[in-house]
Amino acid sequence: MDAPRPSPTLALLLRARAAELELARVFDPHGLTVRKHAVLRAIAATPGLSPRELARRTGVDVHGIATLVRALVDAGLVRQREPRSVHTPYYAATERGDRALDRVDAELARLDVELFLGDDGESLASALLIEAQRPGQEPQD
Repeated sequence: MDAPRPSPTLALLLRARAAELELARVFDPHGLTVRKHAVLRAIAATPGLSPRELARRTGVDVHGIATLVRALVDAGLVRQREPRSVHTPYYAATERGDRALDRVDAELARLDVELFLGDDGESLASALLIEAQRPGQEPQD
């Protein structure tokens, strides 16, 4: 009987789970989640975005944006300044928010290389094939 063919699909799932765990380790000290990071990133890149524009850029619904922005303000990562109009708040990243993004970006760059470049320095496909051939790689539910 031939050895089973390595499955890139299973390798991708294993790699994704490892990435998810590592990402949580990177985000947790800053009080971030994937969605909070996306909102903070958008606010830092373009201060003053309306909640509707933040929702469009991040893929989060407007009601979700309100909750996420409130959490970022409470964590000291975003500040709300006087609105340009009564109906549109003005959000900007704080120095603490900018520092958190800098630290997270550095860790993300490291993780991208570590988790997805592959041992041979080629590509994600190479990394997945290498992962598929490693012994003892069982999915963790």
